[in-house]
Amino acid sequence: MSEEYSTAWLVDVCDGLLIAVAECEMMAFETPPSIRTVPLAAPLCSQVVFWGDRIVPLVMLGTMRGEPTDSTISAVVILAYQSEPKVPLRYVALAVKSDPVKIMVSDKQTCDFPDNLAEDDIWGPLSLSVFSRNGQPVPILNVALLCSRVYHDSLENA
Repeated sequence: MSEEYSTAWLVDVCDGLLIAVAECEMMAFETPPSIRTVPLAAPLCSQVVFWGDRIVPLVMLGTMRGEPTDSTISAVVILAYQSEPKVPLRYVALAVKSDPVKIMVSDKQTCDFPDNLAEDDIWGPLSLSVFSRNGQPVPILNVALLCSRVYHDSLENA
């Protein structure tokens, strides 16, 4: 029986923290992105990206790890997700530090969640699973949860 692989995109969201997103969720890589600040918005999502004819919220996952919110954003990935089946796609942009890399992942690469992230109230819930790549654990991002009201309410109440 041959090993089955899935395709994913590997992205660096801050200081070498690599996360993966499913191939079907990646819509575009924009560099330089057209960004505007949203006054009085939460630091995690205080800007929007103009992408085609859409205005897409920009999430800066690096702020969860203490990265300054005023850091220069030179590239973003545009991701698509559904909040529930049979509803139209929604979009979100993630600030990234480098070009995304297309990779192949198998179930044999599954590993334990790293202690430093598993105990974190922010990162733990955002990961669908974790796999190992070159000895480094890589969380798979739950994009729909990242953009959910429930998740953002939990951040505000933490």
